[in-house]
Amino acid sequence: MRLLNRWMGFLLLFPVLAGGQISLFPQEDQAYIWTEGCLQMWRIQGSVNAVSQVAFPLTLYVPFTDQISMTMTHIPAYSKWGDHVLKGFSDTWVQGTYLGGNDRWMLNLGMGIPTGKTRLDNTEMELTQNMLTRSIYAFRLPVYGQGFCFKAGAAMAYPLTPKLVLGLGGQVLLRSPYFPMSYSYSYSSAGQTTVKQTDVKYKAGNEAVVQLGLDYRAGENTKLMLDGIVTQYGRDMLDGNEIYGSGLKTLFTGGVYHQYDELYVLGLLTYRKSGKHELLQGLEFARADRNLNGDQLEAEIVWKAIAFRDGQFCILGNGRFYGRNENDNAGASIFGGGFGVDYKIASRTVMNLHIKYWGGNLKDADREKRLAGETDADLIRNIEGMEVAWGLKFTL
Repeated sequence: MRLLNRWMGFLLLFPVLAGGQISLFPQEDQAYIWTEGCLQMWRIQGSVNAVSQVAFPLTLYVPFTDQISMTMTHIPAYSKWGDHVLKGFSDTWVQGTYLGGNDRWMLNLGMGIPTGKTRLDNTEMELTQNMLTRSIYAFRLPVYGQGFCFKAGAAMAYPLTPKLVLGLGGQVLLRSPYFPMSYSYSYSSAGQTTVKQTDVKYKAGNEAVVQLGLDYRAGENTKLMLDGIVTQYGRDMLDGNEIYGSGLKTLFTGGVYHQYDELYVLGLLTYRKSGKHELLQGLEFARADRNLNGDQLEAEIVWKAIAFRDGQFCILGNGRFYGRNENDNAGASIFGGGFGVDYKIASRTVMNLHIKYWGGNLKDADREKRLAGETDADLIRNIEGMEVAWGLKFTL
């Protein structure tokens, strides 16, 4: 039940080429509202029902001065998987940013306001756990409400040479308890059936993040980038009792950016690895015998292939590869891509559209099935997905 900004670490150190100079923390100087409608759908071989989500991300950005800005984000969504339906609002995030030291260091404070849907019923929780939170799908809203949260972070960028920039940052995320689900169950005794309702208070563990990055200008129009993130989680609590501990997560992202004329190519490669989790066994915590988190590798490319008056046309490519965990399941590989268009339809309004398609397979063979004699060929299932998103950016 964790929701992290996918490129948080990479964007820490993503200077832009601008007139031969490097801007260490680029910031827009005009306020804007950005709104989008996004349809995502996935279907797995052998499954009668597809899983889909329609989300409407909304962002408000306001620069108060050259150093101080505020960003507010919110995502209503409607999700469906067969008879399982979940609709409602997400939590609302408000973040303030301050740039100092001639834009060489940055402070940010953020607050998650609990406007998101909680107290999910049985079927809503099943949809969330089995489908929405699976990282391979990359749904815009994997978790609706997570209670009140507070985050604070800092980052600095220091040019080691005229071509090489070092970045260092850190962030803490503090969470308050909330009620993720309200479920019912029944049992029979002495010929009578009793139905009970349970409302459980849950607190996800706090998080601490450390980031380190390097940005190297290899030529007049070419940059190489490397970023590393380490995340440590506190233990989750249920009704005030510690019940679960997530393993240490590491993430590395490498990138190359090349600009030619009015066009550019951006390539990213991301590797993720999570350690073994901890579970409460009796009165003590014990680390799991097997790591249920397989290694993950993602590749992404954005190619601005055509520039035209008031707009651009981009070709998009993406690959996601998930290795099997130590139970020999949860592996996957998918490939896909599509195109995107940005077009300025008015002096202060930009429209964007992108369409993507993926195809691949899930490798769900687990240890017990292998011992029973089933092979990969019997257990690999095809998967296909699509994403259509359309948006508008209004400059205020």
